Amino acid sequence: MAEKTIDLDPFIADRNAPDPRVTVSVKDQETVTWFANQDFKILGARPEPDDPGKPDNPFHRPFPFDARLGTGNKFRANSGPALSEAAESGGKVYKIRFQVAGTVPGTKRVVDPHIIIVP
Repeated sequence: MAEKTIDLDPFIADRNAPDPRVTVSVKDQETVTWFANQDFKILGARPEPDDPGKPDNPFHRPFPFDARLGTGNKFRANSGPALSEAAESGGKVYKIRFQVAGTVPGTKRVVDPHIIIVP
């Protein structure tokens, strides 16, 4: 199983930062690990553009799930492997929604980087 990583910190700091897209292969059992200096929660996903023929969740793990504080004082969350029905030849884009702990106590904001699922 291969792991792809996405550092959310640049995207959290500047919503206009380049979108951290990664491609995930179903056949290679690839997963995505998102990490950040701030606590975050993965709220959900959706195909983009909307596609009623594709699952809302491209992964085997159910949403939502929380990041956990780990080595290096980084918060991390892992997707688990992608569902084969979420993939498309040429790639299917999914927008992943995160809620990130804000700099003001008690505030949250949502960021939404993309992943691409391929067979």
